[in-house]
Amino acid sequence: ANLTPPESPDRFSFGEKMLDVTTVYPWSFSAGLGFRPVPTVHIMLSGDLDLAVQYDRFVVDAFTEPPRSTVQGVDRQLNWNGSVGVEWLVNRRVPLRFGAFTNRSAAPAVPARSTSRSAARVHRYGVTGSAGYLGDKRAFNIGAEYTWGQGHDAVAAESALYDADYVRTPREESRLILFLSGAISFAKET
Repeated sequence: ANLTPPESPDRFSFGEKMLDVTTVYPWSFSAGLGFRPVPTVHIMLSGDLDLAVQYDRFVVDAFTEPPRSTVQGVDRQLNWNGSVGVEWLVNRRVPLRFGAFTNRSAAPAVPARSTSRSAARVHRYGVTGSAGYLGDKRAFNIGAEYTWGQGHDAVAAESALYDADYVRTPREESRLILFLSGAISFAKET
């Protein structure tokens, strides 16, 4: 069977010309499982699998080149990610939640030296935690998410004035998000 992944075509101007830009989304499969070992603890597990896909991002004619600082050929490799979460009801009104997740890159390894731009390849991992209040008509949560990642990126070489080479460089990331969320029930009981 010939399965074609869903596409998202778009157009943008490049100088006086319009370029057709396409994003192809790989086929994705997800599965999850939730269970309660005891009435006050809920454990959730999930996994995602994205299939490989390759395509040219820009559709150009023979006389037009796409911008050199962009990635023309997109190569997404077979990739998997997973997550786990635990919710503990301290009492019927106060849930504590903890989780961990992966956000691994589907990009191929960045070459040590290249004449064209490569996509960054950074595998990210994260943890979350929150505390909440469950009222009869409203709920509030306060929490945090911390994500870190390591990998490689392609940057213009110092000799870019003489040629258009890119070189691999290490890349590290970290991000901390603090959040406060809530919900209010407007529906009346019938």
